Amino acid sequence: MFRRSNDNAPENNNDYRFGVYEKTNNYLAVCVFTALTACQSDEVKENISNGNDFNDGVGPRIEVDLLRNGRSVKSSIIHVQGFSDDDDGIKSLVINANGIQSDIILNGVEFDTKLELIAGLNKYEIIATDNLGNISSFSDSVYFGKQATAGGAHSGVIVDEQLWTWGRNNYGQSGLGFTSTLADDSHPDTPHVLNINDNGKKVSFVSLAFNQNSSSALDSNGNVWTWGYGKYGQLGLGEDDGVLEEGNNYSPQKINGLDSIVAIVRGYYHMLVLDTNGNVYSFGRNNKGQLGNSSSDSFDSPQLLTLTKTWA
Repeated sequence: MFRRSNDNAPENNNDYRFGVYEKTNNYLAVCVFTALTACQSDEVKENISNGNDFNDGVGPRIEVDLLRNGRSVKSSIIHVQGFSDDDDGIKSLVINANGIQSDIILNGVEFDTKLELIAGLNKYEIIATDNLGNISSFSDSVYFGKQATAGGAHSGVIVDEQLWTWGRNNYGQSGLGFTSTLADDSHPDTPHVLNINDNGKKVSFVSLAFNQNSSSALDSNGNVWTWGYGKYGQLGLGEDDGVLEEGNNYSPQKINGLDSIVAIVRGYYHMLVLDTNGNVYSFGRNNKGQLGNSSSDSFDSPQLLTLTKTWA
């Protein structure tokens, strides 16, 4: 972990005292006291003579603890920690993220603020204003989701919201619209891009979850897409009618009834998804109770879980 600061912050502090004026900032032009009248502007001389604070035009310092810019995280909530200070005092400190602005509370000069993420890339900016109206800012980004994944013998990555797959394809798990083996000329032994459209618009993907022979992806609108092996309903493409849909799908299909999803994960033959309200849905094989719905029956459509019991 390292600490990165806003670019216009001073690298070190030096105290310069000129009569009643005191300021700690190495961005100030330094003049020897005996030559003040020769190098100070009229505004500076007036402020000094009147005993007023001089506005140096430099915003507060902001430093934030982070791993690296654009890092990937597995949680939809992270804490942004750091500190901000200024010789003239901090008037306000806010964070802008995904169109929402929130106040940051300082504990002395330190802060620890919660940031709720959307699936995909999240850019945020911290803005500090001192008591003289000077402003500085710090920008960073964090990625929520999995951009690279691998199943039993097939793989996938997301680059610039485009989905690329390759590898084993005997159940259509590479999503190319057909099945193949390594002996086939059409077999995807190199990355192939999947161009998926939804209602005439190109789909942008933000997260992946593959298992042995089934594949799934989350798009930027919170929809879940699945393909590949579906014997136990793990693709989630069936109807809630008591009849288990066990077919395979050779290209990505959108699951009906799921929206505002922020996280997806796959087990061997089942899947879990999480939405923005904290609801968890499960589907697929359930012979060990892995769906968490007080049953051992498999389900081919998303089942809303009830999270109530606590074990000491």
